[in-house]
Amino acid sequence: ASLLEKQNSLLREKIAEQRESRDKLVRAADENWIFLARINELTRELAGINSLNLFYERVSQKMCNDFGADKIIMEFIEKETRGMIFSRGGAAIQKLGSYFDLESPFSGPVSEGLEELYCASARSIKSHVIVPMITHEWEGILLLGSKDLQRYRSDMGIEFLSHLRDIIILGAVPVIRN
Repeated sequence: ASLLEKQNSLLREKIAEQRESRDKLVRAADENWIFLARINELTRELAGINSLNLFYERVSQKMCNDFGADKIIMEFIEKETRGMIFSRGGAAIQKLGSYFDLESPFSGPVSEGLEELYCASARSIKSHVIVPMITHEWEGILLLGSKDLQRYRSDMGIEFLSHLRDIIILGAVPVIRN
């Protein structure tokens, strides 16, 4: 009888662990669905915009409202001449040149060398996302800053950030060309 009780106990523990794992997967799927819906909505809102100021305003609004950003910096420079096409937030591209070599988004705490990017902000930015954008004609940067140190962690996956980068590039290309 005690052997059966022990086996039952082990089975109950395994079932509880499997339920916990399943619930965790379902929560992750729900979060992913929410992110996809928000990115889809951003895509629709960027369609047909014909000015970089309006483009920046729409991206900023969505990033603040839907993605928890407290500060947004966006810049585009011409690749050949290195001339500034658009800048909101101050010379970020010059300070973030090494991130263009990686060509992939980065998230994590704001390092000491990059704190000055956010010095004009009314809020103290503690974590951020760096999204480098590269096309044949131009390079750009999107920074999302948060006053919450845990908002943009370094252990976050970059799949959605890469998708966000692609959406921003696709939206910006026709606006910059015009």
